[in-house]
Amino acid sequence: MGYAISSDVDQVIGKLPVASGVLRQGFLDSAEATIHTYFIGIYDVPVEVKSSVATTISGVTYNILNTVQKNLAGGNLLLSLTTSTENESVHDYGKYLVEGATNTLKDIKTQVLILPGATLDTNPSDDVARPSQVQYSAPDGTDTAKDAGSYFNRPFEQVANKSDEVTGGIDL
Repeated sequence: MGYAISSDVDQVIGKLPVASGVLRQGFLDSAEATIHTYFIGIYDVPVEVKSSVATTISGVTYNILNTVQKNLAGGNLLLSLTTSTENESVHDYGKYLVEGATNTLKDIKTQVLILPGATLDTNPSDDVARPSQVQYSAPDGTDTAKDAGSYFNRPFEQVANKSDEVTGGIDL
């Protein structure tokens, strides 16, 4: 369930010729996945506005999500077709679309922008871990104040594999 369709991307990129082998749906799917990663812990995904909510409220949320997805997809499509030296104006437009959509997602993430009628995520157990975000200190860290006794808060000497330890140097 996306928030935008191929014809929405066509509105963004205009009459720019795109090779027939380039599938807009892949860019739409990628944009939708990006949107959902920003919403982890804030909104249930995919975002669905209950039908009991007034049409104008659901329309606002739909328009925000539609704009973000089509701009991310269209911008990334344009960036994939050009390099900054090939066609600078097209490349800059693609970059502008992606940056604008990303800024909107950041505003939603920090709750500067609220999605009216969207269901809040109240179940943290279904959230996907963010592998790029360090949750705890490194295994060789000495910070024991937080989560004392956990694997990640013990000195390296306590977790190191002693059987693989190199002793006595290397003979050359």
